[in-house]
Amino acid sequence: MKTMLRRSELLAGALLLASSLFAAGCGPNLPAERPVDRELAEQIRADISEGTGGPAVAVARPDPTGWATLSGSFKFAPGDASKFSNPPALAVSGDDGAYCNRGGAPKSQSLLVDGEGNIANVVIFLGDNLSKVEKPELWIHPSATGSTEPVTFDQKACVFLSPITTMQVSQPLHILNSDGVGHNTKLENANPISEILPPGGKITYEHRKEERQPYAVSCNIHPWMKAYILVRNNGYFAQTDEQGKFKIENLPAGVDLTMKVWHEAAGGFLTDVTVNGETKKWPKKGFPVKLTADGEMKLDVVLDAGPFSN
Repeated sequence: MKTMLRRSELLAGALLLASSLFAAGCGPNLPAERPVDRELAEQIRADISEGTGGPAVAVARPDPTGWATLSGSFKFAPGDASKFSNPPALAVSGDDGAYCNRGGAPKSQSLLVDGEGNIANVVIFLGDNLSKVEKPELWIHPSATGSTEPVTFDQKACVFLSPITTMQVSQPLHILNSDGVGHNTKLENANPISEILPPGGKITYEHRKEERQPYAVSCNIHPWMKAYILVRNNGYFAQTDEQGKFKIENLPAGVDLTMKVWHEAAGGFLTDVTVNGETKKWPKKGFPVKLTADGEMKLDVVLDAGPFSN
């Protein structure tokens, strides 16, 4: 059986190291009080819980009992829908202003809501690090891993055509420029690039690792251009369509899972929700679900408009 690390062991090791340093004479040289880097602390906690702080270690968990589907919808309450149904125009300027405005000023794509309050481009994905399970064949369905189908990321009329793109690490990313002017495409991820694409240009980008949340894509030449890409090791993710609907198939059933929900206009992960008529407070680290084999769990989610109004 593979060695399994527990948080208590990690903590004990850290305390032993600290005490040995103090005994060796390091203690008096430390300041009496030092500020807490809360952002770093949260990052360390996330690394421990998701297993990204070191080599993958097998975790003893019950095996799944089969496969199941998670589906549902995201929308605003009727009284809030009208606040967001008409996206604002982007402030286009610079040397390419005449070209970019030739069909009218492009509109923001950061929050797309229809007249009934349905929200597009909400991202929902499995937060568990399945690289740590002992029997991945029982946890990851063949349809949810290893895709090599290229993903296209294009720009036209001085906007990115896909406000949010979801993909697997194994999929190549084809970045295109279908515009008549040059663009600078900047990927702000763990392996960042900043490439100039002339009109008709194309590059292929290969991700090295998954990201915990969608990362930003921008254009230094046209600063109003912005989009996001979520890249994961497996295919357990979805983004809502124009009717606010999503579906994730072949998730492992009979085991505890953690799902995360993200939207650009809310500033990140969603927490204040009403699910199937019940008010909830989802943790930013994700909310738990446990699916029944061969079944389908439906989540009809109404979002608090507050985080979207900032």
